Amino acid sequence: MKGSRFSEEQIIGVLREHEAGAKTEEVCRRHGISSATLYKWKSKYGGLEVSEARRLKSLEDENRRLKRLLAESMLDNAALMIAPIRRECLDHIGIFNERLLRRTLLDTNDSEVTQ
Repeated sequence: MKGSRFSEEQIIGVLREHEAGAKTEEVCRRHGISSATLYKWKSKYGGLEVSEARRLKSLEDENRRLKRLLAESMLDNAALMIAPIRRECLDHIGIFNERLLRRTLLDTNDSEVTQ
């Protein structure tokens, strides 16, 4: 995922500038952002202090990490549930193939003897 060009401090500075009465177009032009970005930041960081914004970011990172761990754990559990079933299927296929191989060998041996 692409990182932001702006830190939390810079984002909050831009929002404070906008709240102080500067026009949206002027703020966006000065900082090189779109008005959609400004309003997205406002919905996410509006009213937050810098320390709160840092805390929010750290919580989002922790949440992302925990979700990844949960997904990996769920995949491991699913693999463990499938493993016995798969082993049974492979055992059955192995027995079947062994019987087929014996029959084939017996058939070839019988045909060699009769010739």
